[in-house]
Amino acid sequence: MINRSLNEDEIYNITEAFRMAILDAKYDRRFQYRDRMSNFQGGCCDDASDLLAYYLLEKYIRETTTHEVIQMDFLKSIGKLLDKTICDSYLFMAKKTPSLFGRLYKTTNKDNPLADFVPRTTELLALQLYPRLAEVAPDVIISVHPFATEMISGLKERRRITCPLICLMTDYGVHKAWIAPNVDAYVVACDDMVNDLRRLGIPKEHIYPYGIPVHSKYKIN
Repeated sequence: MINRSLNEDEIYNITEAFRMAILDAKYDRRFQYRDRMSNFQGGCCDDASDLLAYYLLEKYIRETTTHEVIQMDFLKSIGKLLDKTICDSYLFMAKKTPSLFGRLYKTTNKDNPLADFVPRTTELLALQLYPRLAEVAPDVIISVHPFATEMISGLKERRRITCPLICLMTDYGVHKAWIAPNVDAYVVACDDMVNDLRRLGIPKEHIYPYGIPVHSKYKIN
């Protein structure tokens, strides 16, 4: 047990060891084909979205309201080519060049031109996403990806979208890519992330340490 706060490099080394252990198990075919971990390192946001949608629909919405849950893949809604380009690039770096991916992750978490590139890009993409959102006319939007959060925040800035925006962070650490000015609430994995978000200017009353959706088969009785 560690009784002190870990620095950024120590956290990165632990997560890197964990990542490599999962990859070793995957390549040794110790995961079943339909096991969610067999798709590692992709699909974590999809998993969170699926589990959250199922829980909301089955445990609350169907029992108490006449509303419905609509899941939307923001990249596919804009275009299949864009979706394939971004997703394939991410998976290639994460799987084939993890050290480069790690350096980019750290660099974009600091104030520099590269970190500013993502918000500018997503602002342009948000206008292409808007027609699909206008069709749905949502009462509330829950985003599980930083790019989607940036897009919806931009649309709220332009008054194209007025409904609440909830960002469910599917990471166990805070990265600047998740931070956007028009988010009404952040749902985070643990209490330790609350102060990290507050240091980035997020009011405490907008932060809810409720955890990340996890499949019931991983529950310990």
